[in-house]
Amino acid sequence: TMWDAYILRKGAAAWTKLGSAEGKSSDFTITPTTPGDAEQFQVRVQLRKSNADYGQPSDPTFVTVNP
Repeated sequence: TMWDAYILRKGAAAWTKLGSAEGKSSDFTITPTTPGDAEQFQVRVQLRKSNADYGQPSDPTFVTVNP
């Protein structure tokens, strides 16, 4: 694993691991909390090296998911 992706939904207290990946890009599927409604949340990435977190997590970025 080269990196882990995390999301923070609106009103949530903690980051949730979305998945892990290798390489420069990956696809993840996110289901909105309320079916049929758009949802905005934050995403960040944590690099990994030798099965351990490496460095600091990236700055969070806002993403919007539309049904």
